[in-house]
Amino acid sequence: MRLKSFYLGSVAVFAMYSYAGAAYVANKKNVAYSGLKLEWFVASKLVADYTNKDSKISQFASSTSELTLSSTRRTRLGVVNGSATIVAATKPSNSVSLGDVYMSLGGFKLGYYDPWKIEGLSYKGISLKNKEPRLHSISYENTHKLFKYGLSVDYFDLGSNDVKSLGVGYLASVVLGKAKAAVSGGYDNKTDAFAVRGVLTSNIGRGTLDLAGLFASGANSYYDASKYSVAASYKFNLNDKFSIAPGVQYLFDTKKTDGSFAGDCIVAGADVGYKVSDALSANVSATMRGLNKDESKMELSFSLKHSL
Repeated sequence: MRLKSFYLGSVAVFAMYSYAGAAYVANKKNVAYSGLKLEWFVASKLVADYTNKDSKISQFASSTSELTLSSTRRTRLGVVNGSATIVAATKPSNSVSLGDVYMSLGGFKLGYYDPWKIEGLSYKGISLKNKEPRLHSISYENTHKLFKYGLSVDYFDLGSNDVKSLGVGYLASVVLGKAKAAVSGGYDNKTDAFAVRGVLTSNIGRGTLDLAGLFASGANSYYDASKYSVAASYKFNLNDKFSIAPGVQYLFDTKKTDGSFAGDCIVAGADVGYKVSDALSANVSATMRGLNKDESKMELSFSLKHSL
């Protein structure tokens, strides 16, 4: 928590510094050395799920609000960017927490964030990362023509003085015409295990096809849900406002509570999205998760997202 406070304080100080610089140059023509940007969105979600093991139906409503303050300042070393996000949620309990908090200069980035976000995977039910992908990280990323590559040093703090470690993450991607291929993952020093994932995305017809595969040598801070996984999704754009994205993921040797790997699991479903306006969007999602024929779960959700 002390690290997060340090990140948030650093970005806040930098934001005030950028604001002062912006005020100073406000009257100069054709000069834009610094600036501040404030973004806010509110999302409401209704969820109903059914578990066949105990024939139980449960439902809940939740709301999430995110406020992001970002700043930019041009210096002699280059453009320095800072960003801080505060998240307020009602589920699983009323809480306020930090989202992404970072500062960047050139290709370097320092803070609490997801260092290598997965692009593609239109169906949101597919997961190739742990539930909380944000890490305390310092990373470097560079782009050369059609290639992009990066490396990160990550610090894991799982809430216990005895559970802290370092890891090394990476990303490499290439654009080939209408297709894009990316490989990412990381090595966890404490568990001596690694995860590697590959994603192939291609524009086909009126939509986008996504294929993915993953391998984890053991449970680690980058991925611990299964040992192997394959996934596919296709986002079909009916028009500029309406889209349908079915998808499926199969997980081999899912993780047990003791950290070892157990049986297989399948996740399948679809997301239906509708863009009401530039600021308002709606989404209906149906997801089925099955460990075996005697234990499966069906989830239906409806959400609205409004950017302010």
